Amino acid sequence: MNIKELFKYFKKYVLVFFAILLMSLGGVFIYDKFMKQPAYRAQTSVMIAKSGVNDSASGTVNDINASLKLVSVYGEIVKSEAVLESVNDSIDSRMSVSELSSRISTKASSDTATLTITAESNSANDSALIANKVAEASMNEMKKLYKVGSITQLSVASVPTTSSNNTLTRDLVIAAILVVFGVFGFAFLKFYFDKTIRYNENTEKALGASIAGTIPEASVKARRSGSTTIEKYSTVAVSESFKILRANLQFAVASKRFKTLLVTSANVGEGKTFVAANLAMAFAQAGKKVLLVDTDLRSGNLHKLFDISNEKGLAEYLAGNGRDFDRYIEEVKNKDLFVMPCGKHPTNPSELLSSRKCKELIKSLSDIYDIVIFDGAPVNGYADSIVMASYADETLMVVKDASTKDDDFKAAENALEKVGAKITGVVMNRVESTPKYKIN
Repeated sequence: MNIKELFKYFKKYVLVFFAILLMSLGGVFIYDKFMKQPAYRAQTSVMIAKSGVNDSASGTVNDINASLKLVSVYGEIVKSEAVLESVNDSIDSRMSVSELSSRISTKASSDTATLTITAESNSANDSALIANKVAEASMNEMKKLYKVGSITQLSVASVPTTSSNNTLTRDLVIAAILVVFGVFGFAFLKFYFDKTIRYNENTEKALGASIAGTIPEASVKARRSGSTTIEKYSTVAVSESFKILRANLQFAVASKRFKTLLVTSANVGEGKTFVAANLAMAFAQAGKKVLLVDTDLRSGNLHKLFDISNEKGLAEYLAGNGRDFDRYIEEVKNKDLFVMPCGKHPTNPSELLSSRKCKELIKSLSDIYDIVIFDGAPVNGYADSIVMASYADETLMVVKDASTKDDDFKAAENALEKVGAKITGVVMNRVESTPKYKIN
C-alpha cells in the first residue's frame, strides 16, 4: 500500500468530511438544546437501625449486621406495588405503577445501614417530590413489616437546578469521533479495495506498459464546452503535455515506419477522443500534415469537437461504391490538420472496418498524409478497434486516472495483443496536476 497515495486519496474526502462533521455537530447541538427533554434527578437517603444500634452502650455487632441486612430488604420495599400506589395517590399522578417504578432507583451502602433513593422526572419539582414521597411511604411500609429500632430520613430531596442529562459536550465529542472514523474508515476501505489505475511512480510496473504521456485535468470550462484544449481555454500544463506526448511518440518509434496511429481505450468515457484530437493538433503545429479519422462508427463525435458536418464520413465512404475519399475529408481551421468524421452510424460497423476497401483507404491515406490518427471505439465489448489495431502501425491506449479499472485495461490489452497490435504506450488522462498557468 502506497502511503502517499492513501493520503492523496483522503484529500478527496476532506470537503465531505467537514460537511458531514458540521451537519452532525449541528444536528447534535439542535437536538440536545431544543428537542431533547430535560431529565432531573433528586436524591434522598434513609438510615435503618435495628433495636439497640443507635444506643452505643447496648448495641451489638449482631444488631449492626441485622441493620445492614434490613437495608437490602428495604430496597425491595421501596419499589413494591404498595409503596408506589401510595406515592401515586399522594402526588395525584397519572403515571402507572410500572412507569413510576422505572423512574426510581435505589443504592444500598455496604458499610452503613443507609439506602439512597433517586427519583427522575422531566420536572425538577416533581423529581424532588417523588423522592421524598417514596422515602415517606417506604418508611411507613417498613415499620409495618419489620420490627426496627428506627428509620430516619437523613436528607430531604431538594429541587435540582440542572438537568441530569445535559450531555451536550459529550455528545459533540462522540459525534466528531464517529464522523472521523466513519468518513476516513470508508475512504480507507474504498482505497484498499479500489482496483482503478492511479498515476504514480509504480504505474508502469503495475500496467506492464510504458507511460507515453500524462494529460492533466483540463479546465472545467473546456470540458463543458467540449472543445479541444489546445485550441480554446488552453492552459500551459495541458498544451505542453500534448507536445511532450508528441515528442515521446516520435522518439519511441524513431527507428520504425510510423504513419498510422490508433488511439483507443478500454471503456467509454476515458478521454480517447480528447487525446486523439489534441495529439493531432500537436502534430499539425509541428508542421506535419495530419489526418484525424473518426473510426468510432458507433458513437463517434469528432465532428462536434471541430464543429463540422457529419452528414458524410467514413461510414458513407466504406458503404458506397465510389473511390474518391477526398470529398469525405474536412479541412479545419488549424493549418495542416484535416478531419474525416465517422458519418451516420451504420448497423454493421465491424464489417465495414474489416472490408478490403477500408484497408485500401488506410494505405492511400498513409501515402498522402505525414501521419494518420484513428480515433477508435472502446476495445472492451466491440471488435472495431481490434480490427483497426491490426491495420495501424502503432496503438496508443488511453487510461483515465483513478477511473479505469485494472482488469478492464488488462482485458483490452490482451485483446489487442492477440491481433498483433503494437502498443506504443499508455496515456494517463485527467491526472490531478499542480497549479495551472494560463497562456497569455
